[in-house]
Amino acid sequence: MKNNYDFVRIQDWETKEFYKVGFQFFGTVMGDHSKTSINSMLSTGTTCGVSSNIFTSAFPPKYIPSFTWLDGEKNPEFRFDKALEVMKAMMARRNVELSEEYEHMMRYIFEQRKA
Repeated sequence: MKNNYDFVRIQDWETKEFYKVGFQFFGTVMGDHSKTSINSMLSTGTTCGVSSNIFTSAFPPKYIPSFTWLDGEKNPEFRFDKALEVMKAMMARRNVELSEEYEHMMRYIFEQRKA
């Protein structure tokens, strides 16, 4: 819940504009394969893309692009080949095979990040 009891605002992925979602209670939207470090802080309405790693001691921005390593300083891009290795390892732990279609979808998201 927002501390001022107003409706939560989130950022639109395409337009980058903020809009109210019509709820007072709304947490974080986090994409597949994204992770936070221990004791991470996320604001109400934070949106995080896929395959991002958040490990900053401060509040991160409310919009975190896909394939980002967010350390609060350099914020480098997560290389697709390394991200794919991590995806495969995580899915293998759950006895799930990463399909060709899923890999293509993730590659598309990665390439759109640069567009």
